[in-house]
Amino acid sequence: MKLMLQKGFRTYNGWNWTLCKMLADSGIFKVSEFDFPYKNLPGVRNGNWCTIEVNGVRVGLDTWDTWDPSCNYLSNGLFNTVLKDIKLIIKIQYYKCDYWDKTFPEKTGIKVIPWTVMPCHHFELGKIKWQNKKHKYIGSITGRNNRFGRQPWVNEASKHADFYTKTDYVSTDSQDDFFNILSECKWGIILKGKTRNHDGKNRREIEFTSLHIPLAMTYVPTYPFEMTPGKHFVLMKEPADLLKLRNIDPLPYVEASKQLYNDYFSPVGMSNLLIKLVKENT
Repeated sequence: MKLMLQKGFRTYNGWNWTLCKMLADSGIFKVSEFDFPYKNLPGVRNGNWCTIEVNGVRVGLDTWDTWDPSCNYLSNGLFNTVLKDIKLIIKIQYYKCDYWDKTFPEKTGIKVIPWTVMPCHHFELGKIKWQNKKHKYIGSITGRNNRFGRQPWVNEASKHADFYTKTDYVSTDSQDDFFNILSECKWGIILKGKTRNHDGKNRREIEFTSLHIPLAMTYVPTYPFEMTPGKHFVLMKEPADLLKLRNIDPLPYVEASKQLYNDYFSPVGMSNLLIKLVKENT
């Protein structure tokens, strides 16, 4: 399988380049580099777009949280000029709506689909593995939780000694401390991202599954594969649901976490999925 990536992709930092590096490192592809046509627009998340080519098919990879940058490129006519060779767009935060399913394809002739999700570039995937033991914490809630309606989840967790959280909503731990905390967590708790023009996917989906931590999430993400509440993760609808995690058997969700990572989130899994999606949609 041939994969062509932007020239110098390994020297760049950002979500797109993290995904490109994972594809290149998967061992699935014969990788080459090319200087793809590109145009910077003022005020647009240009850094969250790149072009890749999978077996001769040019694909636009859009990793930003809202309709930008693909929406802006459409408004500025780029799919008739510098991006006219794009045959498929992968929107990481794709969700079913008229814009992606009707408006955008009708105006461009280009289909938009979801794929997988990227980790933070510094997160060490698979560094530890979940163990079936008596955990110190039911789960951990840290990071940028002063937005997107996440505060009530922090407030509830802070009332209970068997949850780890930060009451200022924004403090974090060092990477080593974070992994030590995760090793003591029964569940991997994941809170939804933006709610407007956004699917809510969170990078901790790939990060936690790489550690085989069972998932407890506040949303249902949109993927081209099965990720079903009650089977692959526990769906929490309100902060009080955090306490229900104390009495749910995590072991079936540990197996589901392993399966999700191996099949779809790992470098090999996401690469095989990408090949399948390009074949089916172009």
